[in-house]
Amino acid sequence: MSKKFILSLFSLIICAVSVQAQLLWKVEGNGAKGTSYIFGTHHVAPLSLIDSIPDFNTALESVDIVIGELEQMNSINDTDVQQSMMNLMIAPPDSTLNIVLDAAQSDSLLAFMSEYAGMPIPLNSINMFKPGVVSMQIAMFQNMKLFPDFNMQQQLDANILQKASSLSKQVIGFESLEQQMNMLLGSSIKEQAQELMEEVRNKELSEEKAKKLANAYMERNIQELENILIDEEENASLNTLLYRRNAAWMKKILNLLPDYNIFVVVGAGHLVGEKGLIKELLKEGYKVSPVD
Repeated sequence: MSKKFILSLFSLIICAVSVQAQLLWKVEGNGAKGTSYIFGTHHVAPLSLIDSIPDFNTALESVDIVIGELEQMNSINDTDVQQSMMNLMIAPPDSTLNIVLDAAQSDSLLAFMSEYAGMPIPLNSINMFKPGVVSMQIAMFQNMKLFPDFNMQQQLDANILQKASSLSKQVIGFESLEQQMNMLLGSSIKEQAQELMEEVRNKELSEEKAKKLANAYMERNIQELENILIDEEENASLNTLLYRRNAAWMKKILNLLPDYNIFVVVGAGHLVGEKGLIKELLKEGYKVSPVD
C-alpha cells in the first residue's frame, strides 16, 4: 500500500493507559504548566464526533495554545492557501498523466475513479496533477464513501482550529503546507505513478483497509486499531509519515509544556505505538491519561 494512501487512512490510536477507547488525552506533571491535551482525529470523520467526546469543549477553552498539523489548517478554505496548495500539486509539463501512464493504465485509472465518483472522469480533468495527488484523491473517495455525510467545508481538524481562533486562542501548526506536500509528493513522478497503479490493481484490499480503519475509529475500538497498525508496521513509509514527524513535533511540544497549556490536534495515527506521541510523552516522564 502506498505512502499517500497510508497517510490518508492512518487515523489510529493506541491505548497506553486504559482498556477503554479514547480519543482525547490529558498531559500533566513533570514540570508542565498545568493540564494540556492531545486529540486524535480522523480527517474525514463528521463534526458530530466532537459532541460525543466528554469535556472536549471545556478542555479546548482551558488552554493557551492550540496546535494542528498544518500552520495554515485553520484557514484551509482561504483562496490564497488553496492556490498555494494547487501550485504544489501540479506536475511538470513533461510529467503529466498522459505522459507517465500508457493508454491501458489511463483507461484502468479512469474507470476506477469514475466508479467512485458516480460519473465519468475524463483524463483532462486530472491530467495536470502529480500521480501522488491522484492517489490522495482515491483515498479521499474511499473515505467519503464510508462517511457519506462528510462535508469538505466542515473538515474536523480545520473546524477545531477555527473554533480555537474564535475563542481567541493562539493557533499554530507543526508543519508548513510546503513541508507536508513535499513529504507526500517528494518521490519521483515515476515512483508516484507506480504507487498509483498499485492502488488501482489492489482496489478491494484498499477498500477493506479503509473500512476497517473507519469502523474502528468511530467505535473507538483500540485493539482493532492496534491490530490494523501491526499489519502495516513493517512498511518503511511509516517511518517518514509518522515517526520522523512525531520526533520533530515532540521538540515543539516539550518546549511549550513548561510555559503553556496546549491542545494538540493531529491525525490519531500519530498517537500510536512505541514512537507515538503518547508513549514519547510517557518516556519523558509526563502523566498521560484518557479524559473520562
